[in-house]
Amino acid sequence: MWNFVNNIPRDNLDAWFRWLTGFAIGLPIFGAIVGGICGWGAFLVSQRIGTLQATEVTQAREGAAKANERATEAQATLEKFRAPRTLTVEQQATISRKLLAYAGTRFDATVIRNDPETYHLLDTITPVLEAAGWTQGNWDNNDAVLKRPSKPDVGEWAAQNVIIAVPHNRIPQLWSAAESLASALTAEGIPAQAQDAAGMTVKNNEVLHLLIGRKT
Repeated sequence: MWNFVNNIPRDNLDAWFRWLTGFAIGLPIFGAIVGGICGWGAFLVSQRIGTLQATEVTQAREGAAKANERATEAQATLEKFRAPRTLTVEQQATISRKLLAYAGTRFDATVIRNDPETYHLLDTITPVLEAAGWTQGNWDNNDAVLKRPSKPDVGEWAAQNVIIAVPHNRIPQLWSAAESLASALTAEGIPAQAQDAAGMTVKNNEVLHLLIGRKT
């Protein structure tokens, strides 16, 4: 380096001196500018990362909230399904009033043998019908007769929800009563429907068949 300086012509030494001095002064300024640009870039990148992270956190929280909401709804649905079908005293009175016009209607009933909930529902509905002047008889239509102390015998029939089966030959006389009962029960939150009993093989074709099936 020293030899290089010694070889510079005397006339050019002043020019080299001014260039080197300017470079020496400008280098820190250039470094500061470059450093500032890099620092500003780093700040912008960090801001962008922070924004993305905040968005991801928000989305994660929203996803968790929706998942919790769905889980809560599913739990509520499950609990509703597990809850036994029943009627309040007020609901029973409402149904009875709707059925008074059909006082004198006779019926028998069936349940699901190993499903206590169907027994409970039958015991909730029969007082309603009795209050409306309906009469329950013993089930004697097949060999599946279930004896109940101090209560009419009931049968066993595979069904879903509540079905009021009307003997085909008695549709003109009993269909209106069956439909009214089905409508009244459904209005109080217990799904029910009237059906033609033409496909049922039973002995007693003179009464309505109240079939208490499994809750669905």
